[in-house]
Amino acid sequence: MKLSLLRPRAQHNTSLFWLTVRRISYVLCGIIVLVTSQGKPVLAYTTDDFNCMYYNTCWYNPTEVPTCSQPTSNVATSANNHENLVNAYNYFLSKKLPDGTPLSRIQAAAIIGNIAHESGGDPLNTQTGFTPDRTTDPTQVSFNAKGDQGGWGLIQWTPASKVIGIAQKANITGPISELSTQLDLVWWHMNYDSPTSKKNMLAGFTQTDLREAVVYYELSMEGAGEKAYDSRVKAAEIALKYQQTGATYVNASSGCSCSVGNASNAPVVVLDPGHSGASTRDAGLKDSETGLYIGETTNPEERKQVWEVALQTKTILESEGYRVIVTKETEDEAISLKERATIANNANAAIAVSIHTDTGRFGDKEKSWVSPQKVGAYRQNDEGIKTTFSDSAVAAKSQEYSNKMIQARKTAGEAGTIEKDLNFDGRSGLSAGNISIVQLFSKVPWVYNETGRTGFKQDVYARGIAQGIMTAVPVGSGEKPIQARAGTTPLWGRVNSFFSPTASAQTTSATSQAGCGTTGSGSVAQVAINYAWPKYRKATENPTEKKPSYEQAIRTAKTNGKYTGDTCYGGGVDCGGFTTRVMQDSGVDPKYGEAKNGARNTDGQLAYVRENPDMYEEIKPKTTQDLAKYSYAIALRSGHTYLYIGEHAGFYSKIASASQCSRAPMAGLEGVADPDFLWFVVKTDLGV
Repeated sequence: MKLSLLRPRAQHNTSLFWLTVRRISYVLCGIIVLVTSQGKPVLAYTTDDFNCMYYNTCWYNPTEVPTCSQPTSNVATSANNHENLVNAYNYFLSKKLPDGTPLSRIQAAAIIGNIAHESGGDPLNTQTGFTPDRTTDPTQVSFNAKGDQGGWGLIQWTPASKVIGIAQKANITGPISELSTQLDLVWWHMNYDSPTSKKNMLAGFTQTDLREAVVYYELSMEGAGEKAYDSRVKAAEIALKYQQTGATYVNASSGCSCSVGNASNAPVVVLDPGHSGASTRDAGLKDSETGLYIGETTNPEERKQVWEVALQTKTILESEGYRVIVTKETEDEAISLKERATIANNANAAIAVSIHTDTGRFGDKEKSWVSPQKVGAYRQNDEGIKTTFSDSAVAAKSQEYSNKMIQARKTAGEAGTIEKDLNFDGRSGLSAGNISIVQLFSKVPWVYNETGRTGFKQDVYARGIAQGIMTAVPVGSGEKPIQARAGTTPLWGRVNSFFSPTASAQTTSATSQAGCGTTGSGSVAQVAINYAWPKYRKATENPTEKKPSYEQAIRTAKTNGKYTGDTCYGGGVDCGGFTTRVMQDSGVDPKYGEAKNGARNTDGQLAYVRENPDMYEEIKPKTTQDLAKYSYAIALRSGHTYLYIGEHAGFYSKIASASQCSRAPMAGLEGVADPDFLWFVVKTDLGV
């Protein structure tokens, strides 16, 4: 927080959490373990230089905190501060925006990220360089030579003594040194008058992107001279893990995190953005069993709108703990209507949602509407034979969810949203009837959405649909599919799972959790995600900065004489170095790239996979769908290599890549269509 120009604002060196978010990963190696004690989340820390620093091992026991050496007093202090952050996170999740909508996990995490950066979660934090340290009385904080008093408290009120007057103005009477009192003060600031003099900052606190939410809060509440957004965002990312299904722990030395427990309990949501890149309706595509037309038109304007709405909705839902499947891999993928229904059925989705737009004004009555499945609804083929929807349990859920969707869309800004029956009679290339093909063939509750294109507001539409889904099937509600479908298997290749496609969704104990290690532990995809930034970084976003977990892996590899690619930026900022580290450190192939000619760059790696046909097999994918059967694949050519890793929650590409001296590992923009690349898979990878 900035009430004066005092800076820098350092944190206590006792905070392992602070060490984590500041990425001082080589100072201490802590394991933050979320366990349960009397029904409440408790965080504890242990240290073990050998296991953590050398093996970078995470482990979890559901009944007790693991011990490898006795915690120090510093560690205990850090645990208390971290528990403060967890409690603060839950405090803000219990609050509501002016329109009555609860704060989202993104918003709560953004607040915590800023608090963690300012004070490490310590309500007694005194600005570095000022005394007394950790005083309960802010009026006692010392002044510098210029006569300026230091900062104090959760958000570093500056001058420290000013917080007393703010509490009196807000009529908050609790002990000023207590966490609960200071949280009430922060919430008052957000509702009325922030330290930067911004009135009702909550009115603009609508961001659905974590970084944007962190920045908005900082500008509105902190006004810091030292923005340090990367530190704030990193802390916010950790906060998002506090309420994941199952236990969550973070390896402070690497910044890597793992979820254990039954994460498959998180609701599976299917989003179906309408229309295809090529018209299959014009070709008269029919279902072989019913004779119904199942083709889809291309409609580029609507297709683009609803695709972007689907992606935004997906981001919102994933931030709240959902697993999300989008029926298309790309905006212009050609996929039939029956295929879309099959995706939802195979995934045993808790809810599926169609997203469309049409002529007319956005938000107007008759143009913004929702249609549920109904018993007796039908489609009729050219011979007059009807296929009728008859699942009463699914219909009841669809009706319930549609009602909640209508209300959510109204609250988001589409005041005219109503329920409306569909009508396909007399439309060229379509089978007559009054239910969509996707709903007719669906065995899960399906809600069909339409809105007007004139004055279209993507953010309003996406937030309304997301809120409708969250109201219908809340995380933690225990909401399950109507029934398990015999003989169906989830399409994990399209699911944004909390786990790698090859990892068990039922992990209840861990010796070395896959994806959390850097030596001999985890699938290729998991280790790649551990090493790579989750978003592509532009030239203005410090693209050569290595993720802390990857930085540690590079240090270890260099110590052991392993290949790390070009020596620029300390090594590792290199495509061949990245791929080699992932393949070797995952334990999948400890000798990857060690070609007979001694070369270990991309040419050497290409030679290596060709020299080992017993282990590697060349494949010839044309689309990402062709790769979905594999949990990972290696793309190689002279001069460049990268990894296909599939779809994972929080990672914004199916590609992980780096580039020589220009990009550290991150979510990549490469694809599969370049004929210059050869693709290889390990023969033991049976896919999903």
